[in-house]
Order: sequence, then C-alpha cells, then structure tokens
Amino acid sequence: MIQAIETRYKGYRFRSRLEARWAVFFDALGVKWEYEAQGYDLGPVGPYLPDFQMFNDVWIEIKGLQPSPQEIARGRALASAGNGAVFIVSGTPGDETALWCVPSGDVRPITHRALETTWCNLFNICTPNCSPRSVCRPYFQAVTAARSARFEHGERP
Repeated sequence: MIQAIETRYKGYRFRSRLEARWAVFFDALGVKWEYEAQGYDLGPVGPYLPDFQMFNDVWIEIKGLQPSPQEIARGRALASAGNGAVFIVSGTPGDETALWCVPSGDVRPITHRALETTWCNLFNICTPNCSPRSVCRPYFQAVTAARSARFEHGERP
C-alpha cells in the first residue's frame, strides 16, 4: 500500500495531498468547508470522522480508490442518523466517481458525466450558460485549480 503524504493547506493538516487538492477545488468554487470538523460514534459501524463538512448539510468523504463496504456503511449510517447527506468521492477532481448516501439510507452511484451537474446543483454555482449539454465553467475552473495546485517545498496553490 502506498503511504499518503500529509499536506498543509489553509492552516489545516490534511492526511493526504488528495484531500488538500479537494480543498483547493472547493475554494475555487467559492464553497465554505471545514476539514474533519466533527467525529461521530455510529454504534455498530464504529466511529467516523468525515473529511469535509460543507455548510449546506452535506458531508464529503474523499477516497483515493473505490470505498470499501465498511466506508459505505459509515456514510449510510451518518446520513440515516439525520446529519445530512454524505457524498463519498473517489479520485481527483475532474476524474472522480461518487456515491451519494441520503438520509433515507439509500446509496446511489453518480456517473462521471452527472457529477458536473451534481456539483453545480449541490453548491449552486451554475452560470446561465450551464446546461446538461454544455460545460459548467465554474466546475472546470475549479478542476484546473485543483489539478494545478503544488504543495511541494512550501509552494502554495
């Protein structure tokens, strides 16, 4: 297994560069977030510390690879406990896949093409030119910012 590299960004110490890259993505969208704000005891599925708390009753968990069944169970349990919806995202901005855990306990996969629209709707970032058949400029600008971020040797994104 490859060891993640802890990364500092905006006063937070992220467990990986991937998580820091997602923070850059959210900043580029102008979305307020807090990193590892609150942990939960979810009983049978164990403790859970989601990566990002967004300020619209959404939690976002970042995974490098597809989430394990236990990670999906934790997302489902947190959403079902009435703490808002949980978005489990795998991969880097622009190449991500996701699962949406909703308070009813359902877990829905979101296809890559639908993710652009999902981000637009989730954070209300769409411009008048956004549509299912066009590109969402704020999304692609945020993807570019996240992919361009350099964290080596004290550089700042």
